[in-house]
Amino acid sequence: MFEILKNREEVNYYLLLGVAVAIPNFPFLLPLLILLLGINWIIQLVQNRPRFNFSRIQLFLLVFYVFNLLGMFFTEQINMKRGWFDLEIKLSILLLPLYFSSFSVHSKNSILKILKIFSISATIAGVWHLVRSIYLYSAGLENYYVFFGDGFTNPLHIGYFALYINVAIFFALYFFQNAESKKHKFLWLLASCLLVFSLFLSSSKAGIISFVVVFILYGFYMIFLSKSSTNKLSFSIAFVVIGVLFSLFFTGNSKTMLRFKTAVSQITETEISPISEGSTQARIYAFKTSIEIISENFWLGVGTGDIDPVTISTYKENGYEGALKRKLNAHNQFLQTFGALGLFGFLSLVLIFVGLWFFGVTQKNELIIFFTTLCFLFALTESFLETQAGIVFFSFFSLILTSQKK
Repeated sequence: MFEILKNREEVNYYLLLGVAVAIPNFPFLLPLLILLLGINWIIQLVQNRPRFNFSRIQLFLLVFYVFNLLGMFFTEQINMKRGWFDLEIKLSILLLPLYFSSFSVHSKNSILKILKIFSISATIAGVWHLVRSIYLYSAGLENYYVFFGDGFTNPLHIGYFALYINVAIFFALYFFQNAESKKHKFLWLLASCLLVFSLFLSSSKAGIISFVVVFILYGFYMIFLSKSSTNKLSFSIAFVVIGVLFSLFFTGNSKTMLRFKTAVSQITETEISPISEGSTQARIYAFKTSIEIISENFWLGVGTGDIDPVTISTYKENGYEGALKRKLNAHNQFLQTFGALGLFGFLSLVLIFVGLWFFGVTQKNELIIFFTTLCFLFALTESFLETQAGIVFFSFFSLILTSQKK
């Protein structure tokens, strides 16, 4: 019996490694991997009947799912199918906490191995996209723009690609500063540089701004809070190398620089047109629409399945043609959740982020702090918990990073 249970735990662990590999490379495999993890978990439940021992983060994630479920009571009948589909997408935020709460926590080394596998997988993904772009350009199948933006990240969405790469950068920097041999330090520094290079090629405005903010936070931690002179030296080396890469992309008229100039010009225009289809301008009207919906449905929201149809109909009523043509959601997870679930649903989401930050600070775990900050910044410009690409990534690493205390 013990051998069977041990084998099942090994299967679970390899499935977790599979999720770490699939997120940046094979997202289409995630539903299958989550399903297999669930099946193996149910078999273990029947054989072993373990006790559920919930951590705060696991409970916070479950509470958030419960509020999404309760939102179905306020969903119009015509949108019930849409609401159930939304709950299906968010299923990992229910299943993964149940899994992590019912079995023994993996060792610190096992968790670090998962983080390493993800970082390496993200690096490989960045290199693969670069090789693909070189091939398409040299074969005359694509023009210069295949090296930037969605031409570079295709088929992955620019924002999610940038989020994965961003998190992998700070995981890689962590392994760089803690590597014991010069060879491993060099390899992790190389991985960090390749990841930063991939991030800049993605031309994601939110991704690059988030990287700068968290890299400054990382530098503050290394210089003022870390007592290790080796860590300070490691950061100095990383700062110089990444600074050189940064200067390459933000001089002249690179595609990355042009995206930022366009965004600034759209924001600073005297009058922002509601019919503009520009990315930044359309999002401004998406924010305005979300605030309008929240003000009219403050306590309970419009319902899990109604939020997107109500948003679209509000665009039509107000003549926000740019946002309407793009069929934008709130493009802000906090506004999206507030509009759908009301005040208490919104607070349940805030509680997850506060809980993660609190855990990171009390456990003195910089990886959790960096991960949470990156996800928080991303949530300000994307409703990333409304897609499987975002919800699996966020719930998976929230639970992995908090499953082992120092």
